[in-house]
Amino acid sequence: MPELHVIAAGSLLDFAIEKVGIPVGRIEALYMRPMSFIEYLAATDNHVAIRSIMNHATDTIMQEPMHTTYIQELGTYLALGGMPESIASWIDTKNPLRIERIHASILDSYKTSRN
Repeated sequence: MPELHVIAAGSLLDFAIEKVGIPVGRIEALYMRPMSFIEYLAATDNHVAIRSIMNHATDTIMQEPMHTTYIQELGTYLALGGMPESIASWIDTKNPLRIERIHASILDSYKTSRN
């Protein structure tokens, strides 16, 4: 069906292609990665931290109050896993149980796709 155009997206697309094969025609892949720490800070409207981190000289020690704050933010970012859905949910609800459910759902999706 050459007139049929198909757009497929999702983190499990590679697994589907393994089973079906690569379709004929033009294929464009865009691989998404977890959000970076700087992207997380932007999503949480922490633009002061972004400027401070990006402009900080690497050969000087960061002042303690800023360093402590940024380490706490980094801990939150790492706990969220950089996943956009987790970060969005955290911004909206600050509910760690909701984050755990999101992470479990992502893991379940990968486990199911491997079977």
